[in-house]
Formats: sequence, structure tokens, C-alpha cells
Amino acid sequence: MGRINLAFAEQLLNAGCSVVFADIALRPEAEATITKYPRPPKDGSPSALYHKMDQSNWVDVSATWSFALEKFGRVDLLCPGADIWYASLTSSKTETNISEH
Repeated sequence: MGRINLAFAEQLLNAGCSVVFADIALRPEAEATITKYPRPPKDGSPSALYHKMDQSNWVDVSATWSFALEKFGRVDLLCPGADIWYASLTSSKTETNISEH
């Protein structure tokens, strides 16, 4: 999950919405957010859960939808935010650009 998607999920949680983080792996920053918004929720507060999903696999996407319905009873918004990052293409350029300025 990229930083933009994490920030969007945190905004939803801060606004009172519960969130399912669906990704191939649970990244530490998302895990920290899930810890902050536990399930079951406290006093009707929003909660965050993780469900393993490969967005390119329709069976996984369908299973995630079912998971969200089972846990929350409904789905109000689906935001597929796949994050593709190629370290070999970006890290050296970013480090060079930052250090030059």
C-alpha cells in the first residue's frame, strides 16, 4: 500500500469510516493503523482490518468483497489503489535529485 492510499484510509478512519486494507502483504505502516483502530471497535468507533488480496486476481477481489460484507455488513466505497514501485528506477534518481538541491 502506497503512502497516498494509506493517507486516504487514515482520512476515512478519522471521519468515522471503517476500512479493509487489502493487499498482497501487510506493510508495517498499515499494521500500525490497524492497531490504532482495532476490531471489534470500541463504542461504535471505526475499525481497520487486513485481508490478503492480489488486485490482479478476480477470485481474491471477490473474496475481499465477501470479507468486508461479513465483517461490516455493507460496503459504502471501494477504492482500488494499486501501488507499483520500481526501486531500481526511482531510488537512485530520487537520492541524486534530493542531494543536489
